[in-house]
Amino acid sequence: MLVSLNWLKEFVETDKTAYEIADHLTMGGIEVESVTHVGGHLKTVYTAKILQVDPHPGADKLTVVKLDLGGRVENVVCGAPNVKPGMIAAYASVGTELPGGMRVDSREIKGIVSPGMLCSERELGLGEDASGILFFDEDVPVGFSLTEAMNYIEDFILETSVTPNRGDCLSILGVARELSALIDSGYSKPKFELIENGESIESQLAIECLDPDLCPRYVARMVKGVKTGPSPFQIRLRLQRSGVRPISNVVDATNLILLECGQPLHAFDYSRLEDKKIVVRRC
Repeated sequence: MLVSLNWLKEFVETDKTAYEIADHLTMGGIEVESVTHVGGHLKTVYTAKILQVDPHPGADKLTVVKLDLGGRVENVVCGAPNVKPGMIAAYASVGTELPGGMRVDSREIKGIVSPGMLCSERELGLGEDASGILFFDEDVPVGFSLTEAMNYIEDFILETSVTPNRGDCLSILGVARELSALIDSGYSKPKFELIENGESIESQLAIECLDPDLCPRYVARMVKGVKTGPSPFQIRLRLQRSGVRPISNVVDATNLILLECGQPLHAFDYSRLEDKKIVVRRC
């Protein structure tokens, strides 16, 4: 299992390093096979607000993008199709070493000098999307390195090897509870407020469990007014670093809960549910 140190520290009060935590977990029976530092290479990649996008005079598929870097303005050449004014994007400055081995230099592209570049998720090693530039929420501060602007960018990933008798540690909360006991530190659970209204679920859906020995309890809940789309960047990154591919906000939410709590979930599109019924059976 891949365990994010940032995520773990949301539930355990500790100032210990990733390597110290790895030692405590291993000595407690939860073997940590590796510790990987991620995001630290992004200290020379900055948040930049796109002020203006103009066509490149010498190339149809390129644009010249004017960037606000918090105290100065730069113009860079960009070939991404999704670039537009108002976005807050990731700007790799000259000298940046990208994960793929490329070094960012000041280059002349079709007669215009581009000091640095706007990057995609894949170019930064923060995901698999290479279809356009990576952009962030509007409240992200401009002109800071990514590691300063978003405290979740830099992290340590612990790869644990959990024995068959410790299924309780196949989740972030399970590992957090174990760690809190090992280091005698405070432990907290996620806090949330559930608001229910409308008709009872029994009038909307039927559940039939054909094998109660293997599945003694199956619970369903209906959520209305959901708009399917991509998850926020922080959620997508958290899933990527946990070994799960982001798909959509609905599916990502179920996978996030599985990773955090160890509780498997599945989201159904109610309009496609035959006979408004879920049948639980063997394959």
